[in-house]
Amino acid sequence: MNRNTFAAFCLLSAFASVFSARCRADSLQTYFDCLTNFETYAETVWTNANYSGAPPDAGYWGDGATTGNGGIRGNGGVAVLYATLCIAQPGDPKFTNRMARVRQALNYNAQTHLTGGFKAVNSTNWGWYAGANSPCSTTGADWQTALWTSEMGLACELVQSNLPVATVSNVQRVVANEANHRATIPPCSGFKSDTKAEENGWDSVMLAQAAAWMTNNVSATNWLLAAKQYLANTYAVADTTGDPLASWVTTTTLYGEFALENHGYFHTEYQYVAGEELGDAWLMARLADANIAAQLTPFAEHNVLNVWTNIQHGIEFSGEVSFPASLDW
Repeated sequence: MNRNTFAAFCLLSAFASVFSARCRADSLQTYFDCLTNFETYAETVWTNANYSGAPPDAGYWGDGATTGNGGIRGNGGVAVLYATLCIAQPGDPKFTNRMARVRQALNYNAQTHLTGGFKAVNSTNWGWYAGANSPCSTTGADWQTALWTSEMGLACELVQSNLPVATVSNVQRVVANEANHRATIPPCSGFKSDTKAEENGWDSVMLAQAAAWMTNNVSATNWLLAAKQYLANTYAVADTTGDPLASWVTTTTLYGEFALENHGYFHTEYQYVAGEELGDAWLMARLADANIAAQLTPFAEHNVLNVWTNIQHGIEFSGEVSFPASLDW
């Protein structure tokens, strides 16, 4: 399971646990079996943060670094998984350990952010900063921080009532800081060789989450506006004739036939990952505030069916998605 599918899988499982009445019992059990199977592995890569200068009551899965997929990013993703299990199985004997892991992982990510007072195990902070490269660059310091933030925020939101007030406050501090930064930057444009659909998609997730989770924040209106802009520009083509959201579209991230190119070729993975992120944004908003989610619905649905008309030709009879140009990682 690749990193993007895993993130979407965790979120779908979280959604299923909250709205289990609408799910088939056998499907729900399959999801939970996968999560608990992964938990067995996750326990082998957990580390209590006890290095010199570490945040108090903190820990991490993976390497704890502020770069790569095995540090802050992975820590937030696994925290979502553990939070999901806490909701689904509150009476399980593992509940106490699961909640402790979530709390400590959130403390680690929140306190090693540039707004926190501690350094990560690799002696640096993570998060956007004023000297970052171009906002549309894939090498700038703020390139993936919105994605990492939304994972951390979701884990916190799911089990907020079981967390210390200080932990929730610190996580919301990070979410607000990253959302304020992102709301000042317009969505990126790019469709030849290196689509910007994925980046616009994950930026929309964090903004939607912030707007729905912290509706009383003075910046909530700005976050909601920015979330709509990023959602509308995740699946975007140059010709907006007949598009009900034409006035919102300022970028091009897809070819005219709604095909997507990334890493220099037609990339099935990114074709559907961007759509997963649109769904993630709506689901995160829905979990926090149904009214905000309703306002985001037409934006989260923008061009999704048009993209489906393109990608459906690559669906095998088995239901598996084909990769006609192969896969590069």
